[in-house]
Amino acid sequence: MIGYAFKSLKKTSTSYKGELKLISPVTPSYGEDLVLLNFEISNINENCLKINIGIPNAKPGQIVPDCVFQRPITKPVKHNDSNFDVYIDTMNRNFFVTRKGEENNPLFGFSFASLVFKEQYVEVNVRVPEKANIYGFGEVVDTFRRNPDNSTTTIFSRDCPCNPKENLYGAHPYYMEVRNNKAHGVLLLNSHGLDVKLSPENLSYCILGGNLEFYVFSGPTPLDVCRQYISFIGKPILPPYWSLGFHQCRFGYENLEALKQVVNNYNENDLPLDCLWADIDHMRDFKNFTFDEKRYPQHEMTKFANKLHEDNKKFVAILDPCISVDNEYEPYVSGTKNDIWIKIKAKKEVDKEESTDEVDFMDEEDENSNQAFFYNRDEIIEIPFIGQVWPGKAVFPDFFNPKTQKWWTNTIKTWLNKVPFDGIWIDMNEIANFTNGFRFKNIDTFDWSDRKTGLNRILSKYYRKIYELISLHNNDDDYKGPLPINSSEGCPYDNPPYKINNGLNHLPLNNKTISMSALHYNNIKEYDVHNVFGHMESIATYNALTEIRKDKRPFILSRSTFVGTGAYAAHWLGDNISSWESMKQSIAGMLNFQIFGIPMVGADICGFNDPADEKLCCRWMQLGSFYPFARNHNGIRFKSQEPYTSKLLCEVSRKALKMRYELIPYWYTLFFYANNNAEPVIRSLWMEFPEDNDTLDIETQFFVGPAIMVTPVLRPNETTVKAYVPENCELYNWKTGKKLNDLDTSGNYYILNAPMDTIPVHIRAGYIVPTQEAALTTTESRTKPYTLTIALNSEGCAYGSIYLDDGISSDVGDEYSLVEFKFENYTLTCMPKWSGYNPMTHIQRIRIFGISFENYFPELFFDHHTISPPIISYDSDENIALFNNINLSINKPWSFNLKKF
Repeated sequence: MIGYAFKSLKKTSTSYKGELKLISPVTPSYGEDLVLLNFEISNINENCLKINIGIPNAKPGQIVPDCVFQRPITKPVKHNDSNFDVYIDTMNRNFFVTRKGEENNPLFGFSFASLVFKEQYVEVNVRVPEKANIYGFGEVVDTFRRNPDNSTTTIFSRDCPCNPKENLYGAHPYYMEVRNNKAHGVLLLNSHGLDVKLSPENLSYCILGGNLEFYVFSGPTPLDVCRQYISFIGKPILPPYWSLGFHQCRFGYENLEALKQVVNNYNENDLPLDCLWADIDHMRDFKNFTFDEKRYPQHEMTKFANKLHEDNKKFVAILDPCISVDNEYEPYVSGTKNDIWIKIKAKKEVDKEESTDEVDFMDEEDENSNQAFFYNRDEIIEIPFIGQVWPGKAVFPDFFNPKTQKWWTNTIKTWLNKVPFDGIWIDMNEIANFTNGFRFKNIDTFDWSDRKTGLNRILSKYYRKIYELISLHNNDDDYKGPLPINSSEGCPYDNPPYKINNGLNHLPLNNKTISMSALHYNNIKEYDVHNVFGHMESIATYNALTEIRKDKRPFILSRSTFVGTGAYAAHWLGDNISSWESMKQSIAGMLNFQIFGIPMVGADICGFNDPADEKLCCRWMQLGSFYPFARNHNGIRFKSQEPYTSKLLCEVSRKALKMRYELIPYWYTLFFYANNNAEPVIRSLWMEFPEDNDTLDIETQFFVGPAIMVTPVLRPNETTVKAYVPENCELYNWKTGKKLNDLDTSGNYYILNAPMDTIPVHIRAGYIVPTQEAALTTTESRTKPYTLTIALNSEGCAYGSIYLDDGISSDVGDEYSLVEFKFENYTLTCMPKWSGYNPMTHIQRIRIFGISFENYFPELFFDHHTISPPIISYDSDENIALFNNINLSINKPWSFNLKKF
């Protein structure tokens, strides 16, 4: 026999605890097997089961530290009160769990006969259905539903353009499975790199170390799974209201005048804009917390920020985690004084016979060596790890170090005292590094030729300036300090025995990042916690902003994320491509991050890399208007793609953004429910209709909340689009109120008209959606009257709600309003659940789709009193009624009846 068997097992009323003992290794590869393992299954709550197989006396970092993920403190739940049944077979050495009463439907489990558990390699094989409907695992550009036929997803945070199937910025070892019209979720809480291999009837985790700490969530609906999982990892932040408006950014705005012109162009073309972004262009020599005094002088930046604020616009700037090695640069000086940099072990002195001007690496093929240099162990010291990023030689703050938080807060505070930015964009935090591991020599980092760019002359000139600056940094002196150890091809951490499919090419783990032998506080190796750096920076930045601006909600956008990052930051999908395929792929990325618990997400609209053609950008502006986070962003080498750059694009964008701004009250209400109830903001069709198997592969459509279905055009030169309408789903055209043809109960495809200026949007029957008139900023739109759009179902009913507060306070206390609406029996009722916030306006307009007045024209009764005017219009052919000039409070209880008494 091979694998592991039970040495002991004890059942209590709330758990199973025991030990597993090695019988014989499953494979001789990848190092020695651990002989003894701990085993425990316990109920975290009624709907969450923990399965832990771990290393006795684990070292720091081998399990996810509490500072990364604070496991909820819960009261033990007895087996009888749990929604799970646990089956353990000690003779056949396996276990599985089911929902209570579903013995023949195992949700999760595996055999110990195939378990591999070594210091640097752990493998477990989970049985799944042959054609499993599995979603999640990332971050990666791929289909939403994972290919069940021999696919591999690598989870290891990496700075990389959005190439399909390649491991990207974030690490989320979590999936949701839909099976037999029900759903469940599984989290592996582990911060090591891993491959997830999905094949018919098998899901393999191949992990570079750590514990098997699984959490299973019972569902049974997809929305239940989301609520259970996201409540467990941390409910997402409620974003500031302004952040739901439109954002504009690019790498390549040459100077402050360029930013000013962007704002002017938006205003002159009547295009909504809430927030302007400053990329690394604004920095002096690409150094964080600085301003280029020629192109972006600090005092002028301050004036500009204040002018934006006067015009109800916001300003966000970028921060990278790389701190320039410069003894005249205050952040570096203060960080060095506080000793808060990530470290690496180094040789203090080198014997003369071993010392040369060149670094003496060991044989590159000696991959099993534990050291990169010959050294005397008595002479080992720790030095700051040096990489190379935008400012040249750079060190990196260690967010595991308790002293780093104060340094980070003080440094950000000093920066914000100079220019009052409204949010912080934390980028390059995988950690990105332009060299592989430690920077020993100067390097030629970029091939920044002008190929394929179509640059205008001004941008091309600026682009060459950027290239010259990078080249100057590349020619910094070679490193001449103490020689780091474990930093070559022979390092067992950069090149572990098992090679995950890093970069789709099994690349060393230090490729484009820091060495895995680098050390964090408490001697934690980068190898063990590489995937959480961006998450830790998000926490530190959130803490800094809440300390600096105690009464304001932080807005943070992070490129790298981990389990639970949504409680601190938003995310964008990274350096995508200006292509139709990349636009389509953004929907799957957006849906993935909903189930990861980071609902404030979006892709760079029109694409970051490569030039975007006009028609692609038109369609992308339409789709992007339905991203939770909507930002047009562009790379430095490529032609401008702001929505005012052509007449057609401007017209299309104006129409799409008008629809977005009208819907922001609905968006904000959805984010309230995300923050309060752990519900996703964007939803796949199967999340709303899990009983319809035809929805399981659809990722070209989506719902905004439960009520709005979006069907974007995703291919060039098309003016129609095929839309799937799930069974038992009635839809009305959002603009016209016209109902789609009556459906049978099996679901149908429809061909929808979609001329270049139109994105098909429908409201689902049974829902009430609040909107406001659009304006050029969210501040102005909040002063406009409300409209209620009521889409009646076959029973003549509809329901909805709205959440209101001031949109910015970190703690609104009782100063909020939550109002529910219902339409039943021809009566619309407003039912405030709490009325602590007084909005600036009233409900002025009501649209009702699907209503029949049976050949008479009724009066309108408000609380049993006739009011005027009556119905403004009624279309008896389409059953659409429009009321105007109603002027009803949105914050007080009322009802009105559309039938005569």
